[in-house]
Order: sequence, then C-alpha cells, then structure tokens
Amino acid sequence: METANVPAKPENSTWTDDQWRAIVTEGSDVLVAAAAGSGKTAVLVERIIRKISSFSDVDRLLVATFTKAAAAEMKDRIRIALEKELEKQPDSEHLRRQLALMNRASITTLHSFCLDVIRRYYPLIGLDPGFRIANETESELMRIDVLDQLFEEKYEGAGDNGAFLRLADRYGGERGDEPLYRLVQQLYDFAQSHPWPEHWLRQTAASFNIYNVEGLRNSPWVASLRADVELALSGAASLLNQAMQLTREPAGPAPYAATLEEDLALVNSLAENVRMHPWELWFEPFQAVQFGKLKAMRGDDYDKTMQEQAKELRDNAKKLISSLADELFGRSAEEFAWELQELAPLMAALSELVIEFGERYEAAKRAKGLLDFGDLEHYCLRILRSPESTPELTAPSSAALEYQRQFDEILLDEYQDTNMVQEAIVSLIANPQAGNRFMVGDVKQSIYRFRLAEPNLFMSKYKNYGAPGGDGLRIDLARNFRSRLEVVDGVNDVFRAIMRESVAEMDYDKRAELVCGASYPEPEQAGRFAVELAVIDKAGSSDAEEVAAATAADSDEEPEQGAVPAAASAEELQTAQLEARLIARQIRTLLDEGFRVYDGKKRESRPMEWRDIVILLRATQAWAPVIIEELQAAGIPAYAELSSGYFDATEVETILSLLRVIDNPYQDIPLAGTLRSPIFGLNAEELALIRIGAMHDTYYDAVLQAAGDLLLPDELRRKLSLFLERLDRWRNEARQGSLADLIWSIYRETGYYEFAGGLPGGVQRQANLRALHDRARQYEATSFRGLFRFLRFVERMRDSGGDLGTARALGEQENVVRIMSIHKSKGLEFPVVFVAGLGKNFNQQDLRSAFLKHKQLGFGPKFIDPEKRVSYPTLPFLSIRRRMRMEMLAEEMRILYVALTRPKEKMFLIGTVSDAAAKQRRWQSAADSSGFIPDFRLSSASTFLDWLGPLAAAAFNQMPEEALPGDEASRLLQWRAGVVDAAMLGLEVAVGSEQLTDADQEREDRLQGVLSLAQLDQVDPDEELRRRLEWRYGYQASTLVAAKTSVTEMKRLHAEAVELLDESQPLFADNLDRNQAESKKSVGGGSYTFRLRRPKFMEEASLTAAEKGTVSHLLMQHLPLTGEVSVAQLETILSDMVTRRLLTARQAESIDLPSVASFFDTEIGKRLVNAKWVRREVPFSCMFPARRVYPGLASDTAGESILIQGVIDCLFEDEHGVVLLDYKTDRIYMKQWEQAAERHRFQLELYAEAIQSVIGRPIAESHVFFFDGGKAVKL
Repeated sequence: METANVPAKPENSTWTDDQWRAIVTEGSDVLVAAAAGSGKTAVLVERIIRKISSFSDVDRLLVATFTKAAAAEMKDRIRIALEKELEKQPDSEHLRRQLALMNRASITTLHSFCLDVIRRYYPLIGLDPGFRIANETESELMRIDVLDQLFEEKYEGAGDNGAFLRLADRYGGERGDEPLYRLVQQLYDFAQSHPWPEHWLRQTAASFNIYNVEGLRNSPWVASLRADVELALSGAASLLNQAMQLTREPAGPAPYAATLEEDLALVNSLAENVRMHPWELWFEPFQAVQFGKLKAMRGDDYDKTMQEQAKELRDNAKKLISSLADELFGRSAEEFAWELQELAPLMAALSELVIEFGERYEAAKRAKGLLDFGDLEHYCLRILRSPESTPELTAPSSAALEYQRQFDEILLDEYQDTNMVQEAIVSLIANPQAGNRFMVGDVKQSIYRFRLAEPNLFMSKYKNYGAPGGDGLRIDLARNFRSRLEVVDGVNDVFRAIMRESVAEMDYDKRAELVCGASYPEPEQAGRFAVELAVIDKAGSSDAEEVAAATAADSDEEPEQGAVPAAASAEELQTAQLEARLIARQIRTLLDEGFRVYDGKKRESRPMEWRDIVILLRATQAWAPVIIEELQAAGIPAYAELSSGYFDATEVETILSLLRVIDNPYQDIPLAGTLRSPIFGLNAEELALIRIGAMHDTYYDAVLQAAGDLLLPDELRRKLSLFLERLDRWRNEARQGSLADLIWSIYRETGYYEFAGGLPGGVQRQANLRALHDRARQYEATSFRGLFRFLRFVERMRDSGGDLGTARALGEQENVVRIMSIHKSKGLEFPVVFVAGLGKNFNQQDLRSAFLKHKQLGFGPKFIDPEKRVSYPTLPFLSIRRRMRMEMLAEEMRILYVALTRPKEKMFLIGTVSDAAAKQRRWQSAADSSGFIPDFRLSSASTFLDWLGPLAAAAFNQMPEEALPGDEASRLLQWRAGVVDAAMLGLEVAVGSEQLTDADQEREDRLQGVLSLAQLDQVDPDEELRRRLEWRYGYQASTLVAAKTSVTEMKRLHAEAVELLDESQPLFADNLDRNQAESKKSVGGGSYTFRLRRPKFMEEASLTAAEKGTVSHLLMQHLPLTGEVSVAQLETILSDMVTRRLLTARQAESIDLPSVASFFDTEIGKRLVNAKWVRREVPFSCMFPARRVYPGLASDTAGESILIQGVIDCLFEDEHGVVLLDYKTDRIYMKQWEQAAERHRFQLELYAEAIQSVIGRPIAESHVFFFDGGKAVKL
C-alpha cells in the first residue's frame, strides 16, 4: 500500500528520504522497519512534534515504549523540542497548551497504560478500587498457598478424580509434587500470553483426541515435521553431493563415486516419498534404508586427505538419515496415535487443573485487593473487549470505542517485542477506518521470545504491508548512523550469508541490509578498524566440553536445577579465563598503540578510555566474575552488574543456615554449619566430639546432651551453652516478633555484621547482609508472616533458578570496562566492542524438558509408562522439540545481530574451540564452491562460531596459527582472522587442560570428593595422598627470617648476639625458634616493639625518652648552620617551630637547649658549620646478605638478600672527607661516653657501609654526639 501527497522535505534537512516519509506519512497504518542505528527514536519524536506543533493535542496521542526509562526519555525529548519551538513562536497558544498537557500525555509503557485503563474502568470487572500491585515475593507465596490447597482437595477427592491421580503419578516427582507444581505454573504463565488463555488450554488438550492414523495425518504436528524432514534430507543430499565433487577432483577418491551415486539416489527417493505420500507411508522406506560399502582404494594415486573428507561427508549424511529413522520412525504411526489416545484424558485433566488454579489464584488476589503484573494486560483486555466477544470474533466494548475516539494516533516503539495480548489490546483501541497505527521496530532485534514476545506479529505485517494492496505502508530505515563502514560491511556480510527465512524466520535481503550513514574521519592506518575474529585453540586439552555438549544434546532427561557436571563447569571457567586474558592483552595493545575514538559531539578524535570498551556475553552469570578477575589482574578496571550469586555468598548462607535452625533445630546440616560458623566458632574436632557422644540421635539431641556432659572440655560446653541460650531466645522472638527485627538482632548480638565487614570484600558482604534484612522486611510488608514461609520462599526461589544480584563494587558510570549480556546491550552503543564466548554452546535446556509447550503446536508431553516407569517422546513432543530448536536458532541469530550492531568503531569477536584444525576443516566444507552455506548447515549450528567460522575460513588459511588476528582478508569477509594457541595465554591455564592418565584422573576425582566432603567408597592407602598431606616446605628456616628489616632491629639482634656470646650460648640457630616465640608472645602481651604515636593528652603529661629523642632530632634538622648558635637563638628557632606547628609547646619545653648549644662549641660542631655540603635526616634503603644480619644462618639461607632501611641523622663533607654524625639522647652514667658510643658502633658501621654503597665513596669518620653532657665521641 502506497500513500501519495507526501509533503516535500525542507531544504537543508538532515533527514533521509525514508526518514522523512516515516515522519510525515498520514492516512494509513505504518510499519517502520528500523535497522540498528537508523535513528528510529529521533524519527518517532519528530513525528510526534510535527503532529502536536500543528493541529493535534499531545494528550490525543498514545505513545507506548518498551521500558519506563525509554518513556521518560521520550517525554523529556518532546518537552525540550516543544520549548525550542515555543522560542521560535513565543505567541503560540497551541504550543503553550501542549507544554501544559505534557503531564497528561499518554507517553508510557503498555503495562502502565493498562493500569490506567483498569483504574478508570475497574467497576466493569468488579474490582476493588483500592487494589494494589503485589510484589514478586507476595505473588509467589500466594501461588504456593493456592497450589497446596488445590492439590490437597484433589487428593481428598481422589475417588472421583482418577485422571488427576494418573496425572500426578506420571508427571509428579518421586518424592513429592514439585514437578507438577512447576508444570501447572509454567502452563498458566505460558497461557497468559494468549488473549483467551482458557480457550487455548482446552483447545490444546482437545487436539489429543485423535483416534486413528488419518486424524494424526492432518495434525499440525505432522505438518511441522514434514518441513523438518525435508530440510534434513536436503542436508544429506548436499553432503553427498560435496563428496561426489571430491571424487571428480584430480587425485580424488574416484572409486567412491558409484557408491555415492547410489546413496544420493536413496536419499532423493526418500525425499520424493515425503513430498508425494502421506505421513504414515514414510515409515517403511526409512526403516528399510541400507547404505552400501565403499570400494577399497589401493596405491598412491589417490589423495588420502580427500579420501578421508569424502568418507566423513558420507558418514555425516548416513548419521542424518539414521537419526531421522530412529527418532521419528522407530515406532509405527498406529503406536503414535495410540499414545495420544492414552494421553487425551490426562491432558484434559491438566488443562482443567491449570484453569482451576488460575481461577483460585485470581480469587485469592481479589480477596486481598491485589493484582500481579500479568493481570494488568488481561484485566485491560476484559475491559476493552465486548462481553459478546468470542475467540473467533472479538468486538470492542464501549470503553474501547471511547479510546478509539480519544486517540488520533497510536505510536508503538519496539513493536517486534509485542505479544499477542498486547496486540489484541492495541487492535481494540485503534480506529480501523482511520489507519492510525504507527509501529516502529526491527524484527532482526527481536530477542525476547523467552518473555513470550511474538516476532511473527511484526513479520506478518512486514510481508503484508510491503506487498501490493497490503493493509498498510511499510517503510524501511536501513541507513546506519552509528557505525563505521568496516562494521556495517561486516554485519552485512555475515547476515547476508546466514539469515534467511527457512532458518531465521526472515530474509536478510536488500531492504534489510544496513547502509552506512555515519561520518567518521579516515583511519590513519589501513585496516585499523577492520573487524577482528580470534579463535583460541585448546588443541590437546580434554574433551570434556564437547562430551558435555554431546551429552546435553542427546539427552532426553530434564536436568536438575543448577546441576552442572564438575568437569564441564571447570572447562567452561577455563575457557572464560583464556578469553579474558586475550581480551586484556588486546586492550593493552590498543592503549600502547594510542588507539583513538571519535567524539561525535566535539567532532574530534580523543584517546580511548576504559569506559569506551564493552565486553558482550550471551550470559554473564558464570563468565563475568572470571573476566573481571583477569582484567583487574592486568590492571584494567572492570564492572558487571551481576544478577546472581547472592544466595551463594558465604555470609548470606551462614545467616540462612542459622534461620533454618531457629525455625527447626532438627536439621543436621544447617545446625552443623551454624555451629562451625564464626558466630559460634566450633571446630571440626569439637563437632566430631558432639557426634561421638550420641551416635544414633539427631545432631540437635547430641548438642543438648553434650552441653551437660562434664567429660567434654569446658570451652566446648561453654560454646554450646551460649548457642542453646541464644537459640531459645531467638526462637521466641521468631514466634512473637518481626522477622526483619530478628535478623538485625542477630547481626547486632553476634557481631557478625561487623565481622563480615572486616573480611576481604567487606563492603559488599555487609551490603549482602543488609539486602537479606531488606528482603525479610519486604516479605513482611505483604500479607504473609512467619519464618517458615520466608525460608520456603527462599528455597523455591533458589530451586527455580531465581537469585539476587550481589552488591555493586563499582558503578557503571565510572571509567571502567563494562561487561554485560547482549540482551542488556540492546539499544546501546560503544566505540570498542568485544563479543566473547562465541564458541559456547547454545542453551538448549528448554528442549530437554519432559513437557514441552508451543503457542501453535500446543502441549508436547512425553509418554510415561506407569508400570515400567520409563518415558519416551510422543509425536507432539518430537514435533515441538524440532520446531522449538528452529525458533531457538532464529532467536540466537537475532541475538548475534544485536551484538554485532553495537560497535561504533571497532569490533573484536572471540571464541574458543578444542581443536581449531578440525574445526577449520568442518568450516571449509560447510560452504559450497560458490560460498553458499546450505540451510541444513545453518540449522545444525550449536555455537555462534558455527555460523561465523565458515565465512572466515579462507582468512584462517592465510594466517599463521600462532599469530594474533592479522590483516589477511577472507573471500567473503574483509576481516582479520587468526588462531591463538591457548598456551600463549598463560602456562597455568594450558597445563590445566592437559590430558590426565586414568590413574591421575582417579586420584583427582578422589581429591575433589574429599574437598567437597563427599562420602567415599573404601579407599586403599594412597602414597601420593600421604605424600601431599605430609608435605613440608623445604626452606623452613627462610620463613623465619624477615625479608625487610631496619637498622634499629639489626642493632637489637646484634646486642642479643653479643649477650649470648658472653653467656657461651649458640649464636643463632638454637635461638631462632625462641626469638620467634618471644616475638609472638610480645604481641599477645602487649609489648610489641612497633610503636605508634601516643595520643596528645598522654604527650602533654610527660614525654617518653623516645619522644624526647624525636623532638631533639627535629630541632637539629631545622637549625640554620650560619655560625655560632646561642641559647637565645635556639629559643627563637623553637618558638618559630611551634608557630609553624612543627612542635607543640610541651615538646619544645622538653629540649635541653644548653646541651644543644654546646654541640656547636665542640670540634665536630664547628666542622659541621664550615662543611662543603650537609645532608640531614637522610633516609636510605639497601640490600645486605642474610648472614650479615643474622650470623649463624644455614648455608642455603645465608646467601639470600634482606632489605635494610634506616635514617641517617647527619652527613657532611669537609677537608677530611665524608663524615657521619649521629645524635643520641641516651642517659649517660658516670661520664662513660666512650662505652656508650661503643654500643652504637654496629649501627654506624652499617650506616657507613650503606652510604658507601650508595655514593661510591668511603666514610672517613664516624661521630656520636650525646646531648646528655654535650660530649662528642669519635669512633
């Protein structure tokens, strides 16, 4: 559909022609397909401004955005634009009116609009006007209560409810009904995405009422499988054709040609049968498939590599056919039909159970005046839908007609993420005659299918509006104003090759391609901004990753929540570490090379900053902490907003264990954990003593007994008595008071909050503890109470994979490298982007569920034999699983598109593989001779690299494997691609990936079991284990020797050594342990030699000898050396120092000024005044051999170096040479100055030795001046 009379674009307008059409087109529904970076928000705002600036009021527009932040931003932009227009037209009453109406403008999210509708028309649905929105905690707890009551009633009426019992028997758990609880809630939530949820549930259940093969033949499940089987057969034929091509090459495996032709004819006959015959006739041909044997090839006329390639291609084709035969045709059509007949009553019972749960849940919420988030859309839909409406024909209510009259236009942003309920709401309030819907979005960026968004809504309009005679007008905005040409070309090259309707639900055609519209300065160096692809090669490492992936892909069992094989988890973390190191190295390279980014606002280039860089991941939960750690180790600040890890934090787990014990002390593991925690401080031996005392009782009973057992140590009984006393009090508080108050009381009484703050990362730990308190307060703000319910809610949150983010250590506005998921990056842009984890397998956990669900194909249960307790897939399950996998691949492809369209200037793509050489061979064979990648190759991808690798395969061939991404271009992509050896990124990582022998692996498994406190089978004595446990450090003596010391400490050791020699004792070795013990004892006894400055109030009372010495040295440092110094001059100098706050008045009074003045009457004082140069208070550091500091050390330690630090009082030079002078405030008895000076000889000799090593000249003389008596002594 085309519209005429588009107003001419103003002169000097910066809008493109397509943007201008989108801004001014009227008279029809408009769908704007806005590519990434095309300025869609600016177009949307300009369209609104033009409307309200001319004829329409702002409150007659409904503008719906995806988030509240986007709505607030749009309001601000519109308000700013109106103010600018008003400056141009200050007399415009219309513009003034629009500014006044902005507060009433419906610029909001669709959920907020629904809430406004409900508040306006609540009587139409019988809703309490005082309703409020329940928080997540409250709604979750209410669901649990409703399910408990519903299931209890169903079991009570079991005699009349055989279908429910069979349902619970087959789809409940072995230990309880939790799996069925989850299934009911999942189906309820899933059905809520449909405008008529009850109808969809009953219709889906009714589709199982198939009584014969003919009915199954016409089912949507078979129709869906037909397309999938045809795709697989096409893939098999393509593989065989590639093998045939090899036989025609020179030195190719020509003898294989005849067999390959037979294989190809067989596959073509299967494909013909599928196209021409009904489904039930497919079984026999597939079950009869047999492939011939390849002819033997002897001699040297054939290329062995090509021979192996042909074999591999044929084997892959055979596997494809055999997997189809086993999975889809292993049972007869009659058996599939019989399974559906058996399941029909169970599916009917399940749908009614879900419907009844929904009704009771709604009634429970209404009784408390509550709505949950999902109610907003459905209550709004009930208000807007006429009571006479049916699923087949929906009519607007009087309220909807009123909205149709109110809104001149409805503008929808991010339309690709709309669901079917939202579409129904918009359809009811839109005027069908006026064509007043304006929808903006990009289906290539529809990445919220997991939130039940429906991209097919966009696609159906995209096709309809773009066709002649369509119901509306389609406008494509393809010009990208964000990225450099290199990025735009790279994106186009990738998605032109891989995004097609058969796999990705849409074609990346000429209208979908990006057109570079950004203006950047030309790069100084060719290829500077080329896209770079680096593949890390872990060749030779363990195959745990591929084994885990294969196991996950082949398994039909639903894994336990959070269950991850230890080997696979370790392998994944190792991969994250490797990629983080490569990223860190590349960032450092960019900085070293002076990489610059362009500032569009200032129109100039500037040096790259940390905040210009983002690292995008498919999921951040496991990888982000590893990457942050590696980047920080490389000196790169990094930030990631983690949405998990809260419940795994040690401090949170400790408090939760204590709360579990308060709720019920007869829980052994939480009780043992609480006692072992820092709160009560029992050690492992004490816990064992408690258990030994009561081997067959519960652990709590054992604690009670141990608390009164006089044979146990007093300290243990004291700890247990304290625990029991507090536990009794806390249990009373839990029954009578607030849960939040109880938690804070525990923090305060135990001191655990302060303790956590003193640990590494204490700020974050305390934030986690506060979050737990806040969570409890939020819980109690609901209609629920009680510790048991709170703990149950927490457990259910953990079991369902829910979590809370840990406290932030850095803000995302700081100058840091940001790490975020691709989903969170949508709508953002960054100068430099690293897309990591490209070799990580797609998450297919939804496909491994025991019960699948699909909006079009309905329920997909497994058939469970109640007697044999075995399960196997039904036809709906097989059909839905294959359809879901194709939809998952389409979603992953769109996620990749979002990631690749975030960069403004530079993009790095990083992935890891276990064997790069093997991967490259597969990538080279993925595309045909023209470079085209067949559909089946695209649909068999399990990682992003499976799509990117074949496109860059030529570039890899031209690069040395050990190089970082180079500058050779691929035939398909003008990228720089290369392979990086994992060993280059850190030996410790490479070593960790080496293959282990069976014995080594067994030993490592056993050690891991010990570390995890798992119960081990009977274990034979292990010499290696014994060696490790009995290991002693070979240089124990070195650990007792300080690596850094002071001259003062050396002087002390020297004095002790002299004293020991005088007493005829060994000098060092025998007293090393004694010195260490005395040092430890001195710490505990409060006489540790490290001195801190005393508080001023103590200094004012009296100064210690050490403090008097410090004051005297300070005066000597500041004395002017200009001639004779009198006491009067010294008083003036001291007064000045007090004024300058170098000394306090009390300190100045403690100095013996006559003694200081007498120094300048001595010979050495006069020489100092007349010296060539003088240095006072000279700090120094130098290295001495350990034997010099600690005489008598063993030979293996004596040669080590020790850092010595000290401060020289005074150093000067005169005609006699360099002179060392030291001041002492020692108390001298009986005028024994020479003997006192000898005590300091060792110190001055060290000074002299150190100074000589620094200045390269010997010390001519050393003098000591004693203030006590004013005597100078030459040593």
